[in-house]
Amino acid sequence: MMTVPQNPVVIIPGVLFWDTLYDTMKEAIAVYIPQERVAVAPVSLVDWIGFSPSPERSTNRVMKVVGNFFQGDVYHPGRHVGKLITLGTPFHTHEHYAKIKTDFIFSHLTADFFERCHVVSVVCDKYYGNPEGSLVEKMCFRFYKSVLEEGNVRGDGIVPAQSCFLEGAENVTIPDAEHLPTPYSRWYGTKEGVNQWIQWL
Repeated sequence: MMTVPQNPVVIIPGVLFWDTLYDTMKEAIAVYIPQERVAVAPVSLVDWIGFSPSPERSTNRVMKVVGNFFQGDVYHPGRHVGKLITLGTPFHTHEHYAKIKTDFIFSHLTADFFERCHVVSVVCDKYYGNPEGSLVEKMCFRFYKSVLEEGNVRGDGIVPAQSCFLEGAENVTIPDAEHLPTPYSRWYGTKEGVNQWIQWL
């Protein structure tokens, strides 16, 4: 079995996902790291949407949950946080609410951040978007075009791979994973998905 650093791992659910969807990912990582060192932040769908709906403030709500999850402890990146791994995370987009998040990231992201914290952006390029192709390719085209202005690209079925490439990060493309944690899919958090990126943990 592959040797993986035994550092604690904190999983933060992606946009519009919630903590229990990541039980499978936690179990898959626990093959390599003791399960007590792997935690999922208790983020809910309401944290992402808001009540009343206010998706523009979702990052604030989710980070508050993460803050409560650490019981008020603050960790300085580079001393206690050794690595940040993103899975199918678009850093370049023109979708309104996602762009609020990416604009915030780029307004605060400086080159020295990557010196303090090793960032790995993982994405899959299994699915091609094509408006004249199969049903899957047509759906991919529409999803990719909603993120970028170009839909004839490769991605993970929802997010185009090129939107996840981040200057300063280690950009990793894996061959066989899907974006959504739906039943019977091989998404980033299944055993098969984790096995493709665990070496970068």
